[in-house]
Amino acid sequence: MNNVLKQIYANNVVETVDGTKIKLEDNIPMGEGLFLQDIINSLKPANSLEVGFAYGTSTLFICESLEMVNAKKHLLIDPYQRTLWKGIGIKNIKEAGYENIIELIEEPSELALPKLLENKTHIDFAFIDGWHTFDQTLLDFYYINRMLNLNGVVAFDDTDWSSIYKVCCYVSRYPCYRVLSYWPERKDEPVWFEIAMTAFYKATALYKAANKSRYLENDLTIHRRRCVAFQKVQADTRNYDWFQEF
Repeated sequence: MNNVLKQIYANNVVETVDGTKIKLEDNIPMGEGLFLQDIINSLKPANSLEVGFAYGTSTLFICESLEMVNAKKHLLIDPYQRTLWKGIGIKNIKEAGYENIIELIEEPSELALPKLLENKTHIDFAFIDGWHTFDQTLLDFYYINRMLNLNGVVAFDDTDWSSIYKVCCYVSRYPCYRVLSYWPERKDEPVWFEIAMTAFYKATALYKAANKSRYLENDLTIHRRRCVAFQKVQADTRNYDWFQEF
């Protein structure tokens, strides 16, 4: 692990350019960062993209592995890096020595992503951790799907949020995607929890719809995870009227 990440997790603080220390309230867990690294180390993407930059902790994990697999470029989309986040993400990336691999786009994703698509951008890996409403996250995925190469991977952060979980349920219906992996494994949860959740789903109309569509297992698999990764296993050839309940 690079020294910048070590210091951040050891002290649970980040520093502004002038040395002001800011305590981290909601940082990406180290386990999730290592999870993303495992995906990148296996996938070996040439070009990647991340929606949401903030203090740059997830980016540090991602870029560390991207450098190891000789990736070309990592696109970052965050309109608030120099205002809300006080340039801390940029500072951390420079201190870690990854500035040569990143390209920061300081625009909202709903404006930046269509431009990237228009410029025929292609990516092999994407991490979505931007504005967390259902519609915004789905919009981010819509454009990323059109740029993602075959066998590429898109991972969603905070999938234990209801809004992001719903997007993941919808993505799991796409014929061209499969759930690749997820974090955490939930090894610390009692067996009765899964039994109770299954019973709950079976007692609701959701079970009937999910069972009919053969997606109940996927929904239970990704339920209450923190991060879920999907792999694009074939071209997106859905018809104009395609729809699956989710």
